[in-house]
Amino acid sequence: MTLGMLLLAAAGQAGTPVLQDYGPPRVGVLLQFEKPAAPGFLKPLEQEVGKTFRAAGIDVRWEVLSPQKRVGTYDRVIIAQMRGACGFPRVATVTEAPDLRARLGWTMVNEGDVIPHSVIDCEQIARVVAQWRRQGARHATIPALYYRLASRVLTHEMMHVLLKTPDHDHADFTRSPLRSSDFDLVPKLNREQIAALMRAFRPTPPASLARQ
Repeated sequence: MTLGMLLLAAAGQAGTPVLQDYGPPRVGVLLQFEKPAAPGFLKPLEQEVGKTFRAAGIDVRWEVLSPQKRVGTYDRVIIAQMRGACGFPRVATVTEAPDLRARLGWTMVNEGDVIPHSVIDCEQIARVVAQWRRQGARHATIPALYYRLASRVLTHEMMHVLLKTPDHDHADFTRSPLRSSDFDLVPKLNREQIAALMRAFRPTPPASLARQ
């Protein structure tokens, strides 16, 4: 049986519950672009982020928010606000050095509660990748580095939302700040992270009423 929204339903004798498997939990990532994304931006992002969470049995779906489009139905929803010009072509036009104090992404927190609204700074991501190029990174690797960094930042923020915690740890893409050596690696969940995500989507058993 897959990890999913396992709901209790009456079957057979009255009061005898059975588990129904409705498939893996679906997470909707609702993208809100400040500027139109460059052609080809979404596909590698969807592939890398989706592959990361598939290890925990989570089905990540993607939508670009627009006033004319109706949002689908999901078990969890994350709004990802994409700031600046998103896409590898932006790297070629960047002239500013990256601000080492600036964050590549962040998630909203209100009085300790994590809000499912994250911001991804495409401009700062492009500055980081442009600096790698100026420092002699092979041109053939630059597009891969750009999309890997963008997917890593988004995955990092999605973990905050899905686990409902502002905390970081020392595991791969969930540490903060990220190390430069991290950017060459594909984001990968470890066993503890997979277990935490599975717990986060575990259904809450219905409360039983005491007999009067």
